[in-house]
Amino acid sequence: MELDELKKSWNVVDTQLDKKVLVDEQEITKLISSGKADTQKHLGRLNLVQRLSLCVGGGLLLLLILAWIWVPELIGAKEDILRRGIILLAFLVTSLIVGLLWDWKTLRYLKSIRIDEMSIVEVSRRMNTFRSRMRNEVIAVCIWAVVFNALYYWTMGYYQAPPATQAWIITLLLAADILIIYILYKKVMYKYINGIRKNIEELKDICTE
Repeated sequence: MELDELKKSWNVVDTQLDKKVLVDEQEITKLISSGKADTQKHLGRLNLVQRLSLCVGGGLLLLLILAWIWVPELIGAKEDILRRGIILLAFLVTSLIVGLLWDWKTLRYLKSIRIDEMSIVEVSRRMNTFRSRMRNEVIAVCIWAVVFNALYYWTMGYYQAPPATQAWIITLLLAADILIIYILYKKVMYKYINGIRKNIEELKDICTE
């Protein structure tokens, strides 16, 4: 009698353990699926940002090319002003071409990251590479902003203005650059990158448990 009761007790325990293991596996599968979906969402938004950058850059490039064609007619002023305007346009056109090529390569790189087909380690490695690309991009944009401000300052002839006016103009240009770079990268790009990084770390923890 005691043996039968003991067997029944063990059977109950085994059943409870089997149910617990099943529940745990379902919870883990659910967490992994949720983490991958959230990572894919952030990756999709990064792709969207790059596409928007390409569209905006392409539109600006077209406008600048048209301005380059029409600038001699629009500026019927001194030859010195015309020359400085053309130099500024050349700088902007060159910058946009380089920027569009960079954004195109970045978009292709992002599209090559396939959450459902790659291991977590591979996705993590590629996102670390992408994060390094973004760090280099931020540095390049900061250098570009300084060069553009100096060239714009010279083109518009602000160096001939009174010192107080010059200081005010320089302050406005720097404030605009800092605000744009901060919003574009800190509040947009790195927001999604950090979201992906957090998801990857959580997935790594789940898979190693």
